[in-house]
Amino acid sequence: MKVSRLYIKIFLAFVAVLMVSEFIVIWIVHSGFTGSPRTMRTVTKLKTIKTLAMDEMLPMPGKPAGATASGVPRKPEIDTQRLDHLLRLLATSYKTDIWITGRDGKIVASSFEGSVPDTSELLDDDPVWAPENILVYKERKNDIKYIYSVLPPLPLDYHQLTYHSLSKRSHFEEEAWFLRGQVLLTLLAALFLIPVSRRIIRPIKKLTATAARYGEGDFTQRVTVRGKDEVAELASSFNEMADNLEKIIKGGKELTAHMSHEIRSPLTRMRISLEMLKEKAQRDDLMGSGKYISDMEAEIDRMDFLVGKILQFSKMDMRTRPPMDESVNFSSLILSVIDRYKTTAERKGLKLESAIEDITLGKCSVNAIRGLLDNLMDNAFKYTPKGGKISLELFRQNDRAVLEVTNTHPPLAEEDLISIFRPFHRLGGEDTPGSGLGLATAKKIAEIHSGEMVAGNSEDGFRIRLTLPLE
Repeated sequence: MKVSRLYIKIFLAFVAVLMVSEFIVIWIVHSGFTGSPRTMRTVTKLKTIKTLAMDEMLPMPGKPAGATASGVPRKPEIDTQRLDHLLRLLATSYKTDIWITGRDGKIVASSFEGSVPDTSELLDDDPVWAPENILVYKERKNDIKYIYSVLPPLPLDYHQLTYHSLSKRSHFEEEAWFLRGQVLLTLLAALFLIPVSRRIIRPIKKLTATAARYGEGDFTQRVTVRGKDEVAELASSFNEMADNLEKIIKGGKELTAHMSHEIRSPLTRMRISLEMLKEKAQRDDLMGSGKYISDMEAEIDRMDFLVGKILQFSKMDMRTRPPMDESVNFSSLILSVIDRYKTTAERKGLKLESAIEDITLGKCSVNAIRGLLDNLMDNAFKYTPKGGKISLELFRQNDRAVLEVTNTHPPLAEEDLISIFRPFHRLGGEDTPGSGLGLATAKKIAEIHSGEMVAGNSEDGFRIRLTLPLE
């Protein structure tokens, strides 16, 4: 099984965190901020020994302690055999030598046979004072750590006994156990990180494979988005990028195809005119040649106009956004456009109607909005028959401005309502004047302003509905 680099990075990061935490824990323990765990355990053991020993020294049931001649209670006798037995049990459990001495320093009970261990070297160092005046002496010798603790009697203790314990342990015993635990955690982490890393790597590998398909020219591939984590956000952004790339590539291909078709027609007509001129020149008959020259000039002007429109549209298709730092009275802008078209309407015998609400647009490009309105009016005048009507209605809907441009025209099929926004599409075919980029450009401008443009049929004719945000 091949180990991924991401898995190695995650595992090394975990080991680094584990080592840092280990050093911090060891430093805190040895710095004394929390007290030595070994000292605290020694104190607890010694207090437990005293409590159990005192219970053993209480009078047996049915055997009163007795009293002196004056009636004062007499101390109960210490059963040293029972006490020795208790200390041996505790010493076995704690792995510690335990003994008890009286006020005269003599041994009262012990967990061992023979004399008391030599603690003179331990007493040379200063003790650590623990709770309840327990003294703890520590000494290290040959990787062995000696801990000698003494619990002196309290003033009210019955027998005034002193409790002693001496333990010998490997210097690094606790540290060794701590390191073993860390090693175990590391091994468990190494196992559990395998499915975790695979879960992270799997969608990334799919992203890599999909990106490779894009490099081969296949822009239809998408990545499945699962969950709401950062990888899912990456996949979602990747899909969004793929959608935009596919639209741009598809739009570029369509633009190139339409461009070649639109430019080929005038070139063909120019070639025909040129051939006719050649024939006339060969016959030395230049009569009527001016018409062919005029036709060629007209075709050149049309090609120049068409190339300018194509450049304008391609810039929008490449998402070149104009500055959005202006505001304009949308109502006044529409009325100024209507005034410019009144003469054309009178000449064609068209009726212009308007119902304009006072609305201001913010954060927009005034020139782009003006161009959008010109394209809408050009389209309406182009497809409205003589004696027809063009109406414009502007109103506010929630936080958006809505402009509806309606002109007299027979109802369109559903596919035509969508295709009219495609570049170079003209309802009347190539015989219809214009470039077929007007509505496509207007829709692009609307989208750049976070708006939308749709076409539909109404009782009054063909209608285009433009929606723009007020801000």
